[in-house]
Amino acid sequence: MSTAGGNGLLVTLAIVISFGIVYGAVDGPEAALFSELFNTRVGYSGIFFVYQFSGIFASGLTPIIATALLRQNDG
Repeated sequence: MSTAGGNGLLVTLAIVISFGIVYGAVDGPEAALFSELFNTRVGYSGIFFVYQFSGIFASGLTPIIATALLRQNDG
């Protein structure tokens, strides 16, 4: 199976850069921003719960979507 025109190094590099560098650079300051924006009472009851739940929800669906895409393209 050929990935990205046969260049697996480009695919690996794209994944490492996007998840290893860009995601961390965005996600770290975002958590600090949310804790600074809201006081503790509002934060714990609302924004912090939604922030954590969205991560769980997105991470739970990712393997299902990836499997469906793989099955659709391979066979």
